[in-house]
Amino acid sequence: MQTTKSISKDSSVQGFGRKSFLSRLLAICTLTCAISSNAFGICNEYLCLNIRASAGGWYGLDSGTNAKITSYGWLVGAYARITDDKERLQVLTDVKIGLGDSNLSGSAFRLYGSKMEDLFYILPIKAGFNVANQRMPFFINLLYEAEKYRRDYEQGNGFKLQTRGIGAEIDGKFPLGKVSLEYAFGAKWIFDSYYNISQTYANRAEIKDSGYGLNGSIGISMPIIDRALFFIKVSGRYSYIGQSELLLHTSGAGQTGAIVNVQYPASNNILAMLEIGFGF
Repeated sequence: MQTTKSISKDSSVQGFGRKSFLSRLLAICTLTCAISSNAFGICNEYLCLNIRASAGGWYGLDSGTNAKITSYGWLVGAYARITDDKERLQVLTDVKIGLGDSNLSGSAFRLYGSKMEDLFYILPIKAGFNVANQRMPFFINLLYEAEKYRRDYEQGNGFKLQTRGIGAEIDGKFPLGKVSLEYAFGAKWIFDSYYNISQTYANRAEIKDSGYGLNGSIGISMPIIDRALFFIKVSGRYSYIGQSELLLHTSGAGQTGAIVNVQYPASNNILAMLEIGFGF
């Protein structure tokens, strides 16, 4: 009888130990999940991280005196955003990289053919604060943005435009049931811009006049699985770029070609983009 009681007691203790261990493990998992994920994103008790990836298409139109470029292609996007747990402050970037083809016309592009390959990137950095609430946020952001547009003709012979600007932007969202309407509108002052031309892009033509840019986007997002979402977005960008300085350029290989004057006129530039992607 004593042996039976002892075995019974030991089994009871072991059973209690297993239950205690499982209870603690469940509590730890519950706590970890609670502090590591919100509706969308990865969070701890202070900060949340949201990430999105997208792909889509784009169309561009650049026009100036004796110069016109129409272009089109595909793009990829990468978005990362950090907020505090109450979504009062945010820091984010929304990078775009595009590839495609351009059709050129006008005497300003006499050094090149009528078709060129196109590559561009847009790199914004934004920081802002929410003047509304967490359910229906309305952020006011400060913006820094760098852009590069490169167009290649034969064996790297072409030109590229680089700009840097600062400005302000608003962004937010409206919940519409399970779908959220997302928007952003902004403006910037282009304080630094220039062209590089020739096969090595060593020749640099400064743009003395300041430019400016406007941008806007609207889209929808919706949950698809736990903590993951699908989104589609349409965005548009406009920029005014001033006339470049006059540049003496040697056409042809090496230094044996003729010396020609190159000057790109002031231009109005439009870029439209469509993106489809996923995030959390």
